[in-house]
Amino acid sequence: MKRIFIISRVSIFSAQNRLMAFFVMSLLLSLVSQVNAQSTKIGHAKLNVKHYAYRGEVALENEITQVDLLNLVEGESYRIVANPRYKEDDCLLQVSLDGVDFLGNVNFIASGSDDKVWVRKGCEEELAAALSVGCLTCKRDKKWLNAISESSIITTPSVPVDSLVRYHFVNGNCYDVENVTSLGHASQIGTFTNGTSSVGIEDGIVLATGPTTIVHGPNNTGGAGVDISGGPTVDVELGSISSGPLYNVAAIEFDFTPTSDTISFDYVFSSEEYCEYVNSQFNDVFGFFISGPGIVGYQNIALIPGTANNVSINNVNHLTNSAFFNSNSISSCGSTTNMTDIQMDGYTSVFQAFAIVQSCETYHIKMAIGDIADGVWDSAVFLKRGSFYAGSGSTVSSQGYSVGSNESYEGCGDAFFIFERVDKTDLTQPITVAFSVLGSSTATSGVDYATLPSSVTIPAGQISYILPVTVFADGVVEGPETISIEINDLCTCSKEGTTLIINESPPIDLSLISDEEFCGPSDIELYPEASGGAPPLSFSWSNDTYEEELYDFIDTTTTFSLTVTDGCGNTATASADVIINPLPTVVVGASGVIGCNGNSITVSGNGSSTGADFSYLWTTGDGNIVSGFNTIDAQVDQAGTYTLTITNTVTYCQNSESVTVLLDTTLPVVDAGVYADVCVNSAQVALSGTPSGGTFSGAGVTGTNFDPAVAGVGTHTITYEYTDTKGCTNSNTTTITVNDLPAVNAGTYPA
Repeated sequence: MKRIFIISRVSIFSAQNRLMAFFVMSLLLSLVSQVNAQSTKIGHAKLNVKHYAYRGEVALENEITQVDLLNLVEGESYRIVANPRYKEDDCLLQVSLDGVDFLGNVNFIASGSDDKVWVRKGCEEELAAALSVGCLTCKRDKKWLNAISESSIITTPSVPVDSLVRYHFVNGNCYDVENVTSLGHASQIGTFTNGTSSVGIEDGIVLATGPTTIVHGPNNTGGAGVDISGGPTVDVELGSISSGPLYNVAAIEFDFTPTSDTISFDYVFSSEEYCEYVNSQFNDVFGFFISGPGIVGYQNIALIPGTANNVSINNVNHLTNSAFFNSNSISSCGSTTNMTDIQMDGYTSVFQAFAIVQSCETYHIKMAIGDIADGVWDSAVFLKRGSFYAGSGSTVSSQGYSVGSNESYEGCGDAFFIFERVDKTDLTQPITVAFSVLGSSTATSGVDYATLPSSVTIPAGQISYILPVTVFADGVVEGPETISIEINDLCTCSKEGTTLIINESPPIDLSLISDEEFCGPSDIELYPEASGGAPPLSFSWSNDTYEEELYDFIDTTTTFSLTVTDGCGNTATASADVIINPLPTVVVGASGVIGCNGNSITVSGNGSSTGADFSYLWTTGDGNIVSGFNTIDAQVDQAGTYTLTITNTVTYCQNSESVTVLLDTTLPVVDAGVYADVCVNSAQVALSGTPSGGTFSGAGVTGTNFDPAVAGVGTHTITYEYTDTKGCTNSNTTTITVNDLPAVNAGTYPA
């Protein structure tokens, strides 16, 4: 475009001349504007934004082209970047929201479903431009972004990077690793599994320029991507091997100390830029940058095999180094490898990063990936799990006569040194572990133990190797002796070893409480005192009990024996007599009764144990003992319960029985009897009352006889009184009627 600039110098000396000059200048400025307007032609193009991360092509014929953006989401934030479509087009492109102020990239909020921007080119020739439009706030279309159900490869984003490095990348968490950090959004870094059928690596770490889930298959879009960073990103290391602004950089870096003179790990690079943008500005880049002793600055070790060239879109593709490239898009690359399992349009073969280092020196490594020129189409790099190799890896531990102990005993079987792989995921190769017996050992090889080899081999397919250590019983009391060994080639530069302790087999000290005595049948407990020996100690009692303490119920004197066995099979035996002393015999009579007279009665222990070895004690809580409380018989005068306790004064065994004394004031039932009437001259009447044994009283009563003649004519009351054994008295009355004799007249007769 040609711009016309006219400069005029006019000398004005009068008002008329000044007016004329003003008219001339106005006319000239109008002509300049018309000429410029005619020469600056505004082109016009349309771009249908098909999804939230879209790149489309427009033809730029004029210096400025108005581009109508279609299919936007009103109110959402977007970023637009313009780049030449082809790498050889060296032309600066800028974008404007108003056609006046032009920048390298601009952010805007869509005012409707359609909006417009202006693109200005800094060169005269016509060229094709790639416009990248990324929605920064749109909700993602999970249908293609997270199609895990259709995909073999599965990623887990946002895994803590320290865990990623130590347990997923570094071989078996081997080597000294420190200062693990990351760059980028957490969703850009994670783990992946089931990658064998696509990228050729089963599992490991993935770094992506969008969320790691972008790699999930199937491959159902030609330009999958998510613009995460919100603007260009500065990264010194990636910038050193790329050209153009960086977007969406993701990186992991850490310090490590190798134990060998080389390091290596396996990886695969993949991208959605394949193959449409091969040999373009969209040359997404990644690198593995190592620094440390013997290395000048940062050295990128992500190189094409057999070359010194970096791995990138433009260096490995269907046209260049195609032997290392796997096409996965018919539309852009012309062939496919695994459309179902992975979204990416292409990916490299499995490469190995390699570097020469100095063992036991500290190095720093940074693994980074980034979009170039825009942030809409994503790339990813896959790092094989456990492939970071920086030396051999094995550990050693010692085991004595029991698991978890490093102590052994003479004559107590073999002890062991256990050599174990650090990396338990790859068992395909044997590992030879060289070790040395340290001079600090106090046990003598060939005297105290059988001579050890200088190395062992952990076979392929096995995690560990167990080396037996034969300990001799030399019969010499020497105190504890040690065998200390150290592995010569380690997973860490910190020396690792272990020590086995050899002890004389200690005697078992065992004792039991002897002559334990009980009174009568009893539940018994026996507690041994056991010490010494080689733990653990086991116990066996003569009553088939196998616990340390014995619990039993016995009714006769019994001898118990205990055998204790230690971890070496040595035994000790002890025994104890448990004496069952008989209880005194206690016999108390039947229940007694206190009646109406309140007299005391005797409670008796007649039939109980007697003799000089026994003492007696009567007690009561609710009665009253009048006398004899410490004799076999006692006098009591109140109702209550009385207990007789007899103690054997030799064995101190006691036994007790109780008797109940009742209070009974119930009156006896008395009957004086019933008698017929008698005549005054009748014979004496025999009286009979119940209960028998009572006393009759009344007129004409003598003893148990009633004399009518003495009583005389009339009705007489007879009383019968009875007192029972409790002293309770009751009486009953009856009557006897005595009739007079009839008057008899024999008549008078003459002489």
